[in-house]
This record gives sequence, structure tokens and C-alpha cells, in this order.
Amino acid sequence: MASTRILPHREAGPDAVAWGSWWIHLNGERSPAQDLVTGWDYATPISFELQPSVDEDAFLESTGLNSLRECDVVAICECASTGYRFDSRRSLADLALGTSKVLVVEPPVGTLAHKVTLSATIVLARSTSRTEDDIASLRGARLASSPKQSVDLEGSGARFPTEAIPFSSLGYPAALWTVQCDFSDAEDQFTSCVRLLINTEHPRADAVLDPSAVEHRLIQSALETDVVRQLFRAASVEGDQFRARRAWHEGSAGAALENLAALYFGKSVHDLTTTLNVDPPQFERLLQARMDFFGGER
Repeated sequence: MASTRILPHREAGPDAVAWGSWWIHLNGERSPAQDLVTGWDYATPISFELQPSVDEDAFLESTGLNSLRECDVVAICECASTGYRFDSRRSLADLALGTSKVLVVEPPVGTLAHKVTLSATIVLARSTSRTEDDIASLRGARLASSPKQSVDLEGSGARFPTEAIPFSSLGYPAALWTVQCDFSDAEDQFTSCVRLLINTEHPRADAVLDPSAVEHRLIQSALETDVVRQLFRAASVEGDQFRARRAWHEGSAGAALENLAALYFGKSVHDLTTTLNVDPPQFERLLQARMDFFGGER
């Protein structure tokens, strides 16, 4: 059964607002937002922009308002995996009539994971003393809402190089995957320090590599949990590099590990690896809880 939203006030007519398309700024390039983003990791800045347009006469006539200055337009970026929500707000009049007609949402580095949902609304900027029952008068009353768009930041793979290869060719036991990592110099590029190998000879290899596979989501949660476990175990061997906070070079292994530790655990690499060494069961409990091990939809 189709659902209908009924508000206690007049909304903008269907022809009053044209939302346009979302755009992404990433690695110095601007491109239309697609279902899947490539080239992003936790240490990479990313921003989202929207350029809506409004037909002033149609908007005011349909809402019963006197001026576009009574309204704000809000662009929203939500990330369910990290619990963060970011927005950018501007006066509808400034957006419609000004020289810059773009809304930009710029989440801080390390606050996003997996996927984000993008949306926008036009709301009443402040409460008024109107007495007409059908005209919005309370601050925050929604007058128009854009469609929501989901953007997958990580796709079905990991955040570092992945290679599918028969383990027999390497002389490895018939495991499903393994992680190779060397953090002896944490200033090295993260992508040069790690590699995830998937064993193509394993009967579950297709379920790891194919996002449409029935078992993919659950196996992927186990994979991600194990990868993070192995990364921080490797980091604990090189613990002296992480004892004091420092400014790591962008894209380095140290920066990536600190971002991971802060994002998922709210800790530094040093604090997290200390827990791993001193209280391994507590580390495992934290790991399973924060990585959504065999958890719900992402």
C-alpha cells in the first residue's frame, strides 16, 4: 500500500523547487554523485554539493509565505555506520538570488564509513505569529524535501589493495583469505604496507568477491573484522611508533591506523594496542561490537 505524508501546513508545489543532482569533490576533482565512489579512504577529504533552484512565485503562492527570506534550505549528509550527521544551511533567498547558488557539506576526515545518505529540505527559518491554520508558522516546519540518495563509499572491497589468487601457487594452506602487512615504518604509504589476498581455490571465494552473493554480507562482516584485528596486531608489534601522538603524513600507514582506531573505537592506536596486549578478550569484544560482526544491514 502506498503511503502519503500529510503535514499540518501548506507545502511547496511540485514545480516550485528543482533540486538538481548531487556532486562530489574528491582528490581535486568534481564529479556527479554515483551509487559507488572510487578512490576514497578514511584519510581522504570528501565533500558533497547541491545546487537547487526555486521558482519564487510558485513557491510563495503554494506555501502562502510572504518572502523567500522566511526560509532556509538545508543540505544533509548522514552516515549510519558512524552515527554522524552533517548539514549546510543557507537562506533560501540568498541561495536563489545570490551569486553563489551552491550548498556544500564538508564532513571532517575520519567521520564517514561504508555509505552516506544525502538529502535536502526547505524549512521555515523562524517561528512567526501567523494565525492562518494552513500556513507554516513554527521554526523548522518542512516546506519541501528532496529525494534521498545513497552513496557507497567503500563498495564491496576493502580500503587497501586486494588480490584474488590461488593460495596453492604461494604455498599457503587453503585459507579463505590472509592479510600481508608491514608497519616497520608507519610513514610509508598505507597502500604499500598492506595487501589482502583472497584464495580463489576456496569454495567461498565467490561469496567474498561477488556483492550479489547470498552469503556476501555476512562473510564480508567477518572479513572486515578479521582484517582490522590483523592490522592492529601488526601495529602492536611496532608499538613504539604509536606511543606519542604525532602528525602523520596524509595517506601514511600511521595516519590510516589512527583514523581507524578513532573511527571505530574512539581510541588512539597506542591505547587500542595496549588493550589488545593487556586484555585480549576485551579487545575481541570491542572489535566484534564496533565492526558489526555478523550484524545488520549497513
